Amino acid sequence: MEISGSEEVDSSNKAEFNYSTGKFLSYSSAWFMDSFFLTYFGQVVVYYYEKVILLNILWLTVAYAIFSLWNAFNDPLLAYFTEKPRSWSKKYGLRTLWIIAAAFLGSIMFSLIFFPPSIDAVTNPLPIFIYFVVVVCIYDSFYTIFNSNYTGASVTIFKTDQQRRKIAGSALIFSTLGAFTATALVIPTFIEKNNPSSYSFAAIIVLIILLANSIAIIPGMKEPEIITNRYIITHKKVKKEDTSFKKVLKVALKKKNFLMYLIAYLLFSIAINLNQNSSLYFITDVLREDVSINMIAQLGFILGFLIFMPVWLKIAKKIGHARTFGIGYILLGIAYLPFMWAATVMEYIIYYTIGGIFYACSASILVAIIADTYDEIAVELRRHQEATLQGITNFFFRFSYLIAIGIIAFIHIFTGFDPTAPYQVGDAAIGVRIHTGLIGGIFCIIAGISFLLVYDMKGNKKKMIRVKIKEIEK
Repeated sequence: MEISGSEEVDSSNKAEFNYSTGKFLSYSSAWFMDSFFLTYFGQVVVYYYEKVILLNILWLTVAYAIFSLWNAFNDPLLAYFTEKPRSWSKKYGLRTLWIIAAAFLGSIMFSLIFFPPSIDAVTNPLPIFIYFVVVVCIYDSFYTIFNSNYTGASVTIFKTDQQRRKIAGSALIFSTLGAFTATALVIPTFIEKNNPSSYSFAAIIVLIILLANSIAIIPGMKEPEIITNRYIITHKKVKKEDTSFKKVLKVALKKKNFLMYLIAYLLFSIAINLNQNSSLYFITDVLREDVSINMIAQLGFILGFLIFMPVWLKIAKKIGHARTFGIGYILLGIAYLPFMWAATVMEYIIYYTIGGIFYACSASILVAIIADTYDEIAVELRRHQEATLQGITNFFFRFSYLIAIGIIAFIHIFTGFDPTAPYQVGDAAIGVRIHTGLIGGIFCIIAGISFLLVYDMKGNKKKMIRVKIKEIEK
């Protein structure tokens, strides 16, 4: 008999840990930083280097290619390295110190992206190119340690469906606030379209915000002692077995649910990166408006997101995580398509608001989907390897950067995009529309349909996985 999506498949775990609201809030505030990193990077970096610094889009594409190659080794291996118990793990927790240190150091490196050498990028692009590659790769290393460990820890700390929906909902609120602060407050308030120094000043404001957030996450990142002990004991039990990175990767890639999640998430990430990287281009080069319009559009996105998030969470409780997740991708893809014909600021704001409503559908239960997917792999490995799995996932997400920038570069070259022009006309303007909405919309629809057809971590299968997880942790 199939269990409905509304049932708690592990009710016996409910009373094991009763976390305070402060614990949930402090922990989930990490998603503020994560979202801030990704949205600010996505909306500003390519635009800044191509239209303000005037680094040729081909140089940027090569930089992203190197960045992606770095990620091919950096993301999964760093995650695997930091997941092993250390001498301090018993006292401070398995992942606590990694998360906090990476948050502070990652924040510093992120701000340095906007302090390139004062050199003419048109006549002498190489120094700026090298600076960009080095700084971004170092930043990404700290981001990988931060993201893979706090995301992985959420799977082992929050065990029940109720806790996972709660942390997912809380994380989503902070994630939304992070995106809002980056795109609706910092960008339109401190950035002037063609003023390089405004980007540097904004980076200082960004650093202050991120350092404050790094302090805020400290109480929440402390692992319960019993969970740390469980992990260390489990690690000792399987220490003599082959638990190498190669084995983790081999087991993970044999699981159709993990593969389906990676493929769907990759397509979704390409769409998100295209839309984020294109937003300032669309405002200034298609609508011919000031970047301040971004504040209103993002506010619409956030309001749509926050208002409908509880609705999607209720729907997820009724129809299950998997169905909600797949439907969310399809709806988001549909929401991207109108950017092909949006001609006014009001249309742009309306479509962004609709995008926020539909984005909330899949995003509201992302943490739960990650937890369900990783649990299946942990059962076969007989140990938790969530940070490693998140590192593998992060590689696919970062690889989406290269694909997105490659698409934008191809379209800009093919349509004759002029970075020195105040706005684009003809084919160049159409090209911006295509990489803002059409391609991403198609990718999201494909991802959603595929996920609905393939992913099967639900019902009795999900119940059995949870039972086996409890056996591993005894």
